Amino acid sequence: MVLTNEATGLLGTLSSFTFLAPVAGLSAMALLALYIWNRTRSTHSLMSRLWQLFHGKRDCKDATTATFLDGQSALMQFRFTTGVRARTAGQAHALIEWAKRNNEDMGDIAACGGFFDLEKVGLKDDLPRNHHHILKFAFTMALLLALFALCLAMLMPKAIVSLKASGASFVMSTNYAKPLWQGNGFSKDQCRDVEQFETTGFTSTDAKLICKMFDDPGIAKFVSDAVFVQRLLLGFIALNVFAYLLSSLRWLTQGIQACKMRDRIRIRSASTVPLEVLPG
Repeated sequence: MVLTNEATGLLGTLSSFTFLAPVAGLSAMALLALYIWNRTRSTHSLMSRLWQLFHGKRDCKDATTATFLDGQSALMQFRFTTGVRARTAGQAHALIEWAKRNNEDMGDIAACGGFFDLEKVGLKDDLPRNHHHILKFAFTMALLLALFALCLAMLMPKAIVSLKASGASFVMSTNYAKPLWQGNGFSKDQCRDVEQFETTGFTSTDAKLICKMFDDPGIAKFVSDAVFVQRLLLGFIALNVFAYLLSSLRWLTQGIQACKMRDRIRIRSASTVPLEVLPG
């Protein structure tokens, strides 16, 4: 297949975007570093890797320092692989012993989140009750619906505006206006008879003013600019709602997992019958 000069030029233009490859690589490395920090809550692994990059992989000559660094690396590995942010190596050892003694998995401990007390090494006493789970679930669903509504509003090609004189709020395009709450609205083609439509939701004064706006040469740019700013604001609100949604969902799942673990431990404790010591 023979390429025309125009096609060759287009391909040449595409090849000029190869600079995005290293940018994408750096972005991926930054995300990986952020993920490691989020799992370990420490920069030890990242700083150790940077040290090896510039200083090499030579062993530390000081035995005490080397032992400390090895212990820190082991602690970071424990945090990263299990998701449990043990504060010290001793606390990690206590967690391992507690998990063995109670026949629990370290992943289940991590799933309990803040409902597992790492200092006393055990579940907290004030775990959420069933009605707490119901309320939190309802709150999470409300946030999910709010996020869904915000996303739909961001996709809407109409601008949400209000009249300064009357304070009436409505959605508007270049040829259509509709009140936010009640009313059917009207189109530009209906402006000649707009006073006859009582179901529009607008007063006669507001309707006439909006009809004049439809005829304004700058209406298209006004609506386009308003929609752009509106989407930015709604996007910012949506990000905040999404953050609250994740926090609420995390609290809900952690509380459920903690209650399940408490029930498992109680069942195992109740089923363990101590052996009676026979008289010699």
